[in-house]
Amino acid sequence: MRRLRPAGIRTIGIRTIGILAIGFTAWIADSTAARAQGVLPPTGVDTRVGDLRGYFTQAFGQLPTDATTHGWTYSAAIDASETYDTGVPVSSNGGTIQAHDLITRIGPSIGITGDSARLVGSLFYSPTLNIYAIHGNQNNISHNLNADVTATVVPDFFFVDLRAYAAEQAINGFNGPANTTDVSSSNEELTTSFSVAPTLRHSFQTLANAELGASLSRTEISANNQVQTSTAEAVNQNFTTEEAHATVSTGEDFGQFSDSLSAQASTSSGTGNLQGATSSTVTNTFSYAATRTIVLTASIGHEDYSYGGSNPYVVDDVTWSGGLIWTPDPDSNVSLGYGHQQGGSSFYLNASYATSAFTRVYARYSQGIGTEGQNLQNAVNSTTVNSSGVLVDRATGIPVSLNNNFFPTQPGLYRTTSASVSGVLLWPRDLFNVGLQYQETTQLTSGFSNTPGSSSSSSGEFVSFSWEHDLSEDLHANFSLQYGVNSGSNFGTNGSTGNQGSILVNAGLTYAISETLSTSFQLTYTNQPSYTGTNNNSYTGREIAVVSIHKTF
Repeated sequence: MRRLRPAGIRTIGIRTIGILAIGFTAWIADSTAARAQGVLPPTGVDTRVGDLRGYFTQAFGQLPTDATTHGWTYSAAIDASETYDTGVPVSSNGGTIQAHDLITRIGPSIGITGDSARLVGSLFYSPTLNIYAIHGNQNNISHNLNADVTATVVPDFFFVDLRAYAAEQAINGFNGPANTTDVSSSNEELTTSFSVAPTLRHSFQTLANAELGASLSRTEISANNQVQTSTAEAVNQNFTTEEAHATVSTGEDFGQFSDSLSAQASTSSGTGNLQGATSSTVTNTFSYAATRTIVLTASIGHEDYSYGGSNPYVVDDVTWSGGLIWTPDPDSNVSLGYGHQQGGSSFYLNASYATSAFTRVYARYSQGIGTEGQNLQNAVNSTTVNSSGVLVDRATGIPVSLNNNFFPTQPGLYRTTSASVSGVLLWPRDLFNVGLQYQETTQLTSGFSNTPGSSSSSSGEFVSFSWEHDLSEDLHANFSLQYGVNSGSNFGTNGSTGNQGSILVNAGLTYAISETLSTSFQLTYTNQPSYTGTNNNSYTGREIAVVSIHKTF
């Protein structure tokens, strides 16, 4: 998949560091309303990375925060590449084998971003035509869309948010970051999510604030027609969610004290566990600013979740939490605590800490329940797209990866625990990232009377390192390393059990021929488990070479 680079912004290598930095570090915001709906991000690959180096340059204070001028910016580009892959997964005799192939990719792209008095937003769309020289049945078009627009209908009162997302992702796990591992049609699914959310907001001077809103969201996960039928039946999902919420909170008159009462209700119609699913929550959150840097928080409420399908699952419980928010400086924020929600108790952590003017450390720990599609929908609706094309959390502004290519797609309803920690170091000519990510899932119900390839539980973790370096004004190098292990009972869709691991090494060069034309060369080696799942100790080495050219207009 190719990403749109905004005109006038020079990218360095493939945006490998972007995947790594946002993949471990920044999940979605930890707000009460979001957590109440199960917001853990799904697996797969994010839609677009954008100019992450530019994002960090601005975030670290090396560019002014108002670097983006008012008005609208339009950009267009086209990418063309040749890929030689020694391990393309293809269907054969009812199973999957890995074969050599030469793949031609052509990807036009368009970007629109900016703001005006009534309209603010960004749209990036990049379809890619994939042509396989030997296995022509793998030919396909990959869609990559990320758009977020806010329309001000009545200033300071009535707003409408529009959100659109589409991306191809791998079904089986153990795949590397985007642009380092080819995902063939026999192992690919298209994820899409669209929503419209009108909202009324009003401030009663400095006494109180009120918000009343609704949303209509449509989400689909659809396997490519080359995917085996049993696997497609397991991972395909589609549903529509109607949601309404209301919030009343105190204003500045209350000084160090604040209180917020929120209510939310939603209903879904679709396949599996989301067939006739409903949810309702009422939460009162209290906070007290103990010092200039520490805010103490506590909440109490009630939740009622009902998941449908042939194996329903119900949660009817009291919710509570207690914690603190620490803001030692303008560039650091740490939110941590312990609470009970969605039928389980756990710690939560969402931290971004500036250890120096050139470094950031991110950490995240969360637990929640949801289906693959539901997690995707909630994650899309809680993120936005900035002017650099980087996907960021609406509440914190931290870069976010909606999907991760290492963990497999799993059907049914799961309780998922995820933890991540990473660090970013930015120098004038270098960008370093190192991180660790862990994910554990426990299936609560399959949602179907007979779900092929379903999993009871799984766990996995991977560690990554990446480095980007400017060799000169026009020549740039990138390097990344990833190693991970997955374990579980029948995890993923390949029918395998036990512990399995994989390693990926990627290196590349990018040369800027002119301000609008660049070329790159990438080499990848990965050692993945056998796709057949018949031998847990069977691993297949895979080499991938990519030569590409990028032209902006």
